[in-house]
Amino acid sequence: MRIEVVWLASQNVTIPPITWSEQVWQPQAGRYTDTTMIPDYGRTYRALVPPRIADLQVRVPTVLAQELDDAEAALRNFDTQHGIDIAHFAALLLRSEALSSSQIEQVDAGARQVLAAEIGESSRTNALLITSASRAMQTALSDNAPVDAALAQRIHLALLHDYPRAHPGEYRTEPIWVGGQEATSPLTAEFVAPPENLVPELMDDWGAYAARRDIPPLIQAMIAHAQFETIHPFNDGNGRTGRALLQAMLQRRHVATRAVVPISSGLLADTNKYFDALSAYRNQDAAPILSAAVEATHRSIANARQLVAEVQTIQARHVEAAQARRGSRTAQLISFAAKQPVFTPRLASEQLGVRPSNLQRDLDRLVAAGILRKSASEHRGGGKVYRADDYLAALDRFTARARRSPAR
Repeated sequence: MRIEVVWLASQNVTIPPITWSEQVWQPQAGRYTDTTMIPDYGRTYRALVPPRIADLQVRVPTVLAQELDDAEAALRNFDTQHGIDIAHFAALLLRSEALSSSQIEQVDAGARQVLAAEIGESSRTNALLITSASRAMQTALSDNAPVDAALAQRIHLALLHDYPRAHPGEYRTEPIWVGGQEATSPLTAEFVAPPENLVPELMDDWGAYAARRDIPPLIQAMIAHAQFETIHPFNDGNGRTGRALLQAMLQRRHVATRAVVPISSGLLADTNKYFDALSAYRNQDAAPILSAAVEATHRSIANARQLVAEVQTIQARHVEAAQARRGSRTAQLISFAAKQPVFTPRLASEQLGVRPSNLQRDLDRLVAAGILRKSASEHRGGGKVYRADDYLAALDRFTARARRSPAR
């Protein structure tokens, strides 16, 4: 039950064989009133059944193993080197990961809309979905429980809490598939997930693998991620749930304990490669998903470093522009705006432990200095909405960098 690192003639990382389950395409009763209108009704198709991995042994080629070790060390160094600074900007890093994870699923919105949605100031669908992804990521990291099937369900519940038709927190009870020409039939799909009756057993096996401590953390996390995406245990939100679980595994293994390292931003640079790597895993080769982890780690760290540096520069500029003394309420408000760039006086007062009326003078001072902008309208009885556009622009630049494909 350990990872073997050996020289291999092949550069493949072989996973045990998959099997197939013959299924008959019969959608759930009540979905269609006339079965003659259902494409391919009654025909058979094959659903993939992944191997159990609780006791998986993986033989990783030495070169790839060294690359994974280097990537894991880079994650630890990033977490350790910035220490308190990273913790201070943890909220922005978490949002950057939620933004990138959502964009992989082609759910996109600007930072301003997302932050406004967090306080109920925006009802745009994509912004709300990304806010839900942030909530799911927070659930993954704030929950001290083991990474197991129950945590996956809690993350999914947090992600889709406001979308009851997706059955948040519940395993799927019907077939699910990816790709294909016919959206209403699995017969032409590129990938059909395991039959729904196998999901609980497969997720328990997945949880047993996630609980092991004899596997290098990054290797363990990426194989667990690929296995989770292969099981596809939920009707919707599997990708975002799976990437939140990836962060949870790295945290529980003490690779990144102070804040989120936005690995999804590294995967976002080449989503085709990421999806191809997941497909390769389903064809018994884990090497591509492990290689993708190496590349995504280095790209995401470089991008996160730039975000942190920009936020630090902005905050220092704001302190100077406002002539805020260290420890003063104005300085505290500037620091709060870096964590929460869109807010109301009530929200700021709750965080800083003062009455909203006691903040107004400092808010006016920051507006006059061009550090904050104030809305013209009231926020549902909570006062004006204030936003720090410099931080929102930094988040938008982060996501723009994440979208850039690496040079080939």
